[in-house]
Amino acid sequence: MSQPYSPSDVIAALGGSENVPEARDGLIIDPSLATRLVRAITGDPIDDRSVTSTGATDVHNLPRIDRALSCVAYVSGADIIVRLAGGSPLAPWGHVVSQGTLITLTGQPSMLGFSFVSVGAVPATLFVTYYT
Repeated sequence: MSQPYSPSDVIAALGGSENVPEARDGLIIDPSLATRLVRAITGDPIDDRSVTSTGATDVHNLPRIDRALSCVAYVSGADIIVRLAGGSPLAPWGHVVSQGTLITLTGQPSMLGFSFVSVGAVPATLFVTYYT
């Protein structure tokens, strides 16, 4: 999964140049600042993983990636039930998240506290990209 905007896209949208800071309407556009701003939104991608729950009793957590500050997960195959602060997502606990949903988690406590299980007997897979 890539970032929706590259630093050069942001600089171009602001009317600046990739190589040198420029002034436009009293605003100085610094390429290094634009790069930092874009990376602060999601950071740089550092790892991709997938995790599959094969059924309604097959509970999983996300893999621990120590350097990660956030992650984005895509729900594929089936709906899932999630818990965000630890514990089992088995009914009646948790929130139902539909297949096709993107889930964004920020911070190690959120990523480590996330657990999920597939709804029913159909396997559900999370495709996860971790960011610094």
